[in-house]
Amino acid sequence: MKKLKSIGCGGLILLSLGAQAASTSHLDDLIDIRASSGEHQLEERGYTYKKTVKISNSSITYWWNEHREQCIAVTTKDGRYSAIMNQPSAVCGNSSSNHSSDNKHEHDNRHEQDRHEHNRHSNSLDGIVGLRANAGESELKDLGYFHRSTKTLGSSKVSYWWSPQKQNCIAVTTKDGHYTSYANHQNNKFCDDENTDEARHHSERHNANNSNDIQNLVGGRASGGERALENHGYEFIKSQKGKDRIWGYWWNKSQHKCLTVVTFDGKYETITDSPAFDCGRK
Repeated sequence: MKKLKSIGCGGLILLSLGAQAASTSHLDDLIDIRASSGEHQLEERGYTYKKTVKISNSSITYWWNEHREQCIAVTTKDGRYSAIMNQPSAVCGNSSSNHSSDNKHEHDNRHEQDRHEHNRHSNSLDGIVGLRANAGESELKDLGYFHRSTKTLGSSKVSYWWSPQKQNCIAVTTKDGHYTSYANHQNNKFCDDENTDEARHHSERHNANNSNDIQNLVGGRASGGERALENHGYEFIKSQKGKDRIWGYWWNKSQHKCLTVVTFDGKYETITDSPAFDCGRK
């Protein structure tokens, strides 16, 4: 029988698990991702936050997945996930009320740090250089960019990304699976949906998926919905307050589309297409 080996460090225990331990390979795509985005991804995959331990210039958060009966430790350094390891179930156990109170305080602090980290990086593309391509794609989408086309140049690939909000086209070079550089592309035709069949088909699929994604915001918190709409290229125009509801109007310049979003009790109640003049456009 293989034994578990443990290394103690200031109350923190990281274990090297035997062959029967649950795998974390399904989380490999989260390595290098921004912590705020990684947290959302973990929650989407069924993980619940438990606690945080600070070590020098890093922090380790513990997450529990009830379905998998799996406890994991996620190391965050410089605002990004640098490692994900399995832990014994007991490490994620928090039964006492004192622990629950402490964990809530740590969770609130972690959210505050993630917000600061997001604000620090949200307006900069410099952070994508050096990332794995899948993490870089997630980062670009968070920044409001949409993929338009990709060209192969020798051993590298150049992908073109468009930001409707910034009206900006960028070219990102990928080599050996990592983003090596990016540049603003003055010729926006490389980001034109009609430039290639691939880009046009991508745009058609994207518009269909975009509509579905937006309708999926119904029932969600308004604060999260606002960010999602911005990431889909929408700009807030105005709002009107009723007795117990708020009507918000959002405009997408690239799609020439206006949305009316009704908020009730802090959540999106309905999202409907509206005439352009509702958003002050012709």
